[in-house]
Amino acid sequence: MKIAILGPVTTKTYFGGVAVFDEELAAGFKHNKWEVVLITNQKNADSEKNGVPIRMINAISARKIIKEESPDIILASLQYAKYWRFCKGNAIRIYFLHGFFNQSYYGKLKSEAASLYQRLIAKQSHYVFANSYFTKMVNDQFFGIHTNQVFHLGVTTEYYNAILNTNIPKEKGAILYVGRLVSAKGIGNLIRAMKALKDRGTPYKAYIAGDGPDKENLEKYVAKNNLDVQFLGRVSQKDLVAYYSRAEIFVSLNPSEPFGIVFPEALLARCKIVCPCTGGQVEYLMDHKDSVAFVDEASPDAVANGIERLGKSPVAAELSDKYIQTFRYDTVAKEMIDYLNERGKTNGS
Repeated sequence: MKIAILGPVTTKTYFGGVAVFDEELAAGFKHNKWEVVLITNQKNADSEKNGVPIRMINAISARKIIKEESPDIILASLQYAKYWRFCKGNAIRIYFLHGFFNQSYYGKLKSEAASLYQRLIAKQSHYVFANSYFTKMVNDQFFGIHTNQVFHLGVTTEYYNAILNTNIPKEKGAILYVGRLVSAKGIGNLIRAMKALKDRGTPYKAYIAGDGPDKENLEKYVAKNNLDVQFLGRVSQKDLVAYYSRAEIFVSLNPSEPFGIVFPEALLARCKIVCPCTGGQVEYLMDHKDSVAFVDEASPDAVANGIERLGKSPVAAELSDKYIQTFRYDTVAKEMIDYLNERGKTNGS
């Protein structure tokens, strides 16, 4: 069987979560002995990634290239589903939902237009997949987009291999945040929680990995209140593994996180976790209540309370080998293959 994955890919000038998903899922299908091709309109893309060929298309070449590749299954993300019309008639069309368009983040006009587009695309799909039951529920209940199946995401192969072979000791009181420095991610309340810890006399050291428009104001607040917070900026994958390994507690506070890949990264690093009571991460963190604090992300005091509780607990999540492997993309691809086989949509049926 041959699958084409349509979407963005990483380049020297572009990096994004969906691009990483496309590349890792493609490698996962290749690991499962499928023929795979990545198709993108990203400029300056490499000719291959992880042994998977990459075909670059534009409005003129799309028909020719997709006809040449002739995939049996075509999985698209974002606006790339518009190229479906160039596939052979019996190709299985799958649309993958990575989240939803939050008006407070994207704006009313963009959110409404994008949601309408996704609703139309979903009607043209044979299957719609989502990355969490939270994403599934929001799209179904608020945007009228029905999802057929949920597939949780994996971490990158590079991160997976590195984190399981790193022996950096935990640093008592070390708190880590990884993500964009924007209000929607709750980074402001995390910094204010650091002030609450300082006022209580609770030892801490916070590391903030990432960049964004709120960085300057956050730095001013930290300096004004003399907080023990270090802004790392963007960090390499190697350094990120080291910070995860060293951190005792990981905190991320976006209440509408569709999946939150940072949480599996933190789990695999044996971090204790502070997160909101809502979001896609709840689905796979509920089994680790002893090492996870679900908090009111809008309250810095509640965030500080969660950090204090976990700081006093010696317990970190115990993960079985089988559970750890669920965060590999070859496992994710195998789950998709099994789902399609059950419905007679592949040669393995």
